[in-house]
Amino acid sequence: MAEGYVAPELDTPNCCSCGECVNVNAEIFAFDEEGRAVIKNAQGGPYSDLVKAAEQCPAMVIKPGLPADRSDPETAKLIARAEQFNQ
Repeated sequence: MAEGYVAPELDTPNCCSCGECVNVNAEIFAFDEEGRAVIKNAQGGPYSDLVKAAEQCPAMVIKPGLPADRSDPETAKLIARAEQFNQ
């Protein structure tokens, strides 16, 4: 992975099972056997979907991390939006 990459995290035990993250990207997020969200494939979609899912999560259990690929000029804006969730 690129320098500065931080993998996304999801605090599954505190998930409220609303499904917002799965609605954003079902390739990144899925439900476990208890109906709580998990990260199925962190590379299953664009970093913007991780940020969007964190913003929409009512339980605030998603940390988008930091992307490996920062070549897109919009990435800096996404990282800034994600900062509050990566605390």
